[in-house]
Amino acid sequence: LCTRSEFEKAEQCLEQAEKLGREIGAHHFIAAALGVQGHVLRCTGRHDKALERYNESIRIERGCDSIDSLPEALYGRGSSLFALGRVEDAAKDLRESVELYRKIGLAESRDYFMPLSALAHVEEARGNRAEAEQLAVEAEQLARLLGIDEKHPEFDVRICYDMTRKLTKKIVKECS
Repeated sequence: LCTRSEFEKAEQCLEQAEKLGREIGAHHFIAAALGVQGHVLRCTGRHDKALERYNESIRIERGCDSIDSLPEALYGRGSSLFALGRVEDAAKDLRESVELYRKIGLAESRDYFMPLSALAHVEEARGNRAEAEQLAVEAEQLARLLGIDEKHPEFDVRICYDMTRKLTKKIVKECS
């Protein structure tokens, strides 16, 4: 539903999923449902509400000593924090997300591409040009490896791809 931009229907389904998870005490299920709720809210520009969902998802995951949906929730929260101008907090979450994806062996996945790309932009905003360049180049190489381009069906992936391409073009132009 999210990939087809049916956000209202997705919100309803996710609220039901969260409710069911709470009824049966399935903490990982609750955390995942909250994380995806955060994603829907973030994609529709409701970053403050998204932060509430991401915060709860992250709290549950850390309480269960699990990282099942933690890297994705950290990526989402970091993206919302960046959108709200909280650059330092965003960098912390995105860096942790990238490190967790590496730790669990998903450094060649679409899921890793997302926070990697976002972190490149955050580091540029922080004035860390060398690190931003290194991250952007890695993200662009990964995009090529995974076949990610401007026509990718997932909105978030297309946005990250577009931002990464713009950043690498800017870096090349400045170095010329």
